[in-house]
Amino acid sequence: MRVDAAGGVRNGGGAGDVDDSQAEGSAGRQFRRRPLSDPEAIRASLVSQVTGAVRWRESVQFMADRGVDRFVEIGAGKVLAGLVKRIATRASAVSVGTPADVEAYKAARAV
Repeated sequence: MRVDAAGGVRNGGGAGDVDDSQAEGSAGRQFRRRPLSDPEAIRASLVSQVTGAVRWRESVQFMADRGVDRFVEIGAGKVLAGLVKRIATRASAVSVGTPADVEAYKAARAV
C-alpha cells in the first residue's frame, strides 16, 4: 500500500492518493485504537484521520501497551518526542532533525 506523507495532506494530495490494491499488514487507527487490514476500511480510516481530531495520547499509549519502547521523531523540533516521554514513561524517544542527527543516530544504533 502506498500512502503519501501525512496522508497526502501536506504535499497537496489527499486520501484519494492511496493505492490500496496491495494492502498488506495493518494500519493503526487513531479513532478506535484498533489495527485495520481491509483496504476499504483503511481508506475510510485515512479520510477520518485527515478530517477528525488528533488522538496522539491514545495512539502512543496503544503502541506502548503493545511493546513499542523506542520512538524516533523525524523532522524539525522536539515536541513530539517530549510528549512521548510523558505518555509512555518506560519508552525512549529521540529527535532526529538534521542530516548530522541522522548520522549520529545511525552511529549510536550500530554499537
